[in-house]
Amino acid sequence: MDRTAEHDPSDALPSTGLSDAHLIALGEVAYWASRTEALLAQVIAAFLRPDDDLGNAVTDGMTLRNLIELGRKLVRSLEPSSQPRQLFESVAGPAPNAMEDRNHLLHGYWTGGGREPAVFTLVRYSGEKARTFTDQEVRLVAGALSDTSDRLFVLWLVLTGTSDYTTG
Repeated sequence: MDRTAEHDPSDALPSTGLSDAHLIALGEVAYWASRTEALLAQVIAAFLRPDDDLGNAVTDGMTLRNLIELGRKLVRSLEPSSQPRQLFESVAGPAPNAMEDRNHLLHGYWTGGGREPAVFTLVRYSGEKARTFTDQEVRLVAGALSDTSDRLFVLWLVLTGTSDYTTG
């Protein structure tokens, strides 16, 4: 196979059986999940040491759950009314749920056989778990990740002194 040859979009790929709307929504989930994970690591790094690479060294390779747990520990030292603490707490709750949905969608396999809603099955040590997702439900997962990403970006701006964001 010549990997240097350009892909011709008119070349038919094998059908996934998923609708175009599902495939587009899955791409949105992948995009926003990646952005969320990267921004969360940058936020925790900024909490640790905003002016040098120590924070990046600490957060490199950490899972989302570990980053959130570390973030929760770090914000405990802040006043409950502080803007960074409130912004972090606004994402610490919903982020794991959205990422769990993302894991099911992107690490599971589709078993729907062309049905709507599509059935995604995730295999773990504890067994298989099948869940159905309409294309609209997949877009809701993407939306939750997008919202989380936006909040993390605002928090990063505040922590790095780039912006003094105020709500309302």
